[in-house]
Amino acid sequence: MSTSAPTTWIDELFVGETIGDFFIDSFLGHGQFGLVFEATYPVDGTQAAVKVLHPERLQSAHITDFENEGSILEKLVNCDGVVKLLGRGSYVIPPAKSGSPFTLTLPFQALALADGPLSDLCSSPAARAKVSLAKRLQLWRSAVLSLMRMHAAGVAHRDVKAENCLVFTEAGGKSVVRFGDFGRGKDLALLRSRPEDAYLIGRGDPFHAPPEAVFLQGGATTDDFLAADYYGLGSLLVELLTGQSMTQISIGDIRGARTQAAYDLEHGQVRDLAVLTNKQELVVESVVSILPKSVQDDARVLLATLCHPVASKRLVRGPYGKDQKDRESLTWVLRRIDIMTKRIQIDERMARRALERNS
Repeated sequence: MSTSAPTTWIDELFVGETIGDFFIDSFLGHGQFGLVFEATYPVDGTQAAVKVLHPERLQSAHITDFENEGSILEKLVNCDGVVKLLGRGSYVIPPAKSGSPFTLTLPFQALALADGPLSDLCSSPAARAKVSLAKRLQLWRSAVLSLMRMHAAGVAHRDVKAENCLVFTEAGGKSVVRFGDFGRGKDLALLRSRPEDAYLIGRGDPFHAPPEAVFLQGGATTDDFLAADYYGLGSLLVELLTGQSMTQISIGDIRGARTQAAYDLEHGQVRDLAVLTNKQELVVESVVSILPKSVQDDARVLLATLCHPVASKRLVRGPYGKDQKDRESLTWVLRRIDIMTKRIQIDERMARRALERNS
């Protein structure tokens, strides 16, 4: 979600109104196809974020995605890895208020209010510098754990990026990451709802999309959706380190790549995505080089696996023998993050001791 001051009359249309059980206090920002407001539940003062479908987005595709998000959040209401749904319904705007000749009926969702999206910490070198590497690794670990919980509950996100990761502060001051923005999510228990060729391009942000979506080779199976989410996790770490996604760095010209892919598709040609491996490895090396040497090997393995150009290569239980015994496929990632965090803490402790000796 992009946050900003209100820029149009629509942004302020809801302020001071009651939507569902929530009083709208102020405008927060724009989502993918909605308006987001800070609100209060008057009964107990609970703060919430209320998302309303934009009045100019009342096309069937947007309504379907908005309703899909609400249904998924209801399914995941007991899943600790996602933003908590507090309520959903419809808000009616009479013609006299909207200026339209028709009554507008807008779906809305009331959600737990986050501190902000993880993208706020990735937005600039200055913003990233304020958060230690160990802290960024812990936030990434929280995102990995949240995705594992979401997958265990039978949902794939399909648009994993820092903007869709919400940061919450728990009791004791610990920061945790939970996922939001499920308009492109997939309930894995439901049958495929679109023609097979509709899945070639994927459903997420093209600038964060895995190679198979960029090159129009996406699939419609559970493994395809999980592999896309795994790529998003690896790309999320790249965002936390560089401010850019893996796709932005490794592919760059997304439009050009898709134009070429469309030409290939039209002429019955299929690009072997394995040919992207060498370039991907160079990108991984450039990202890893900014890290302390003590964690470079682990980071290299994590990014090379999670962001492998070939989707099936991401669906492993880890590159090491002991990883194969894990019951869940991303447990090895948590293990490597913990090792990296400990090594960074050791580096910091040794640096402090060296400073004390020289002072």
